[in-house]
Amino acid sequence: MEVPFRPLDFTAFFLIFVTLMIGHSSLGEPVYPDPKVNKPKSTVDEGPPQSTSPLRPMDVGVPQEQDQTEDSFFYKYQSSVAVNLGAYFMEDTAPNTIMYGLLGATYLWYSPYFTHLETGVEEISSIEGHLWTMVRWQSSGTNRWRPFYGLGLGVRIIPQNGLATFLQLTDYFARAAYGAEYSVDGRQSWRGEISAACDFQGHPFVTLTLGYSLGI
Repeated sequence: MEVPFRPLDFTAFFLIFVTLMIGHSSLGEPVYPDPKVNKPKSTVDEGPPQSTSPLRPMDVGVPQEQDQTEDSFFYKYQSSVAVNLGAYFMEDTAPNTIMYGLLGATYLWYSPYFTHLETGVEEISSIEGHLWTMVRWQSSGTNRWRPFYGLGLGVRIIPQNGLATFLQLTDYFARAAYGAEYSVDGRQSWRGEISAACDFQGHPFVTLTLGYSLGI
């Protein structure tokens, strides 16, 4: 049986042949990425570019302590103990002014402010002692030079009276004081103070002391 030749069939076969040949050639050759176009992108942040300049040597030795000047000095202690020596002046019945020796110790209670409580105990060479507490105000709490003043109450301690001393109102006195501390080295300071007091019987007395204070 003879199949008639049709030009349309030949054209279709030719187009299919060309398509297969082009597809074969594209599948047979791998596609190489262009490094200028198909450069992979990194998802990691590499940060700013690093400097390539040589590193300079560093001094890792122990830092040298610098001497503190008046402007740079900082007194960091907010409480202290002190030992004081001085004189105690009082009037007798004549009246004559009599001087006695005085040995005492004080404790400055902790406070982060310029206002403190201060407690002192003193021994007088006339076989008498004093115990007092006052509110102390400081004009500066951190400088090398620290003036202060205070007001408080105290009691005379007479050994032969025993505990009865604290029950007798006539043995109590009011006390006012003015003084200053000067730091010489860190926590160590010199201090001076003058105080005036009067007991509840109207007998005045004055103390003048110099001492050594240690910040704690």
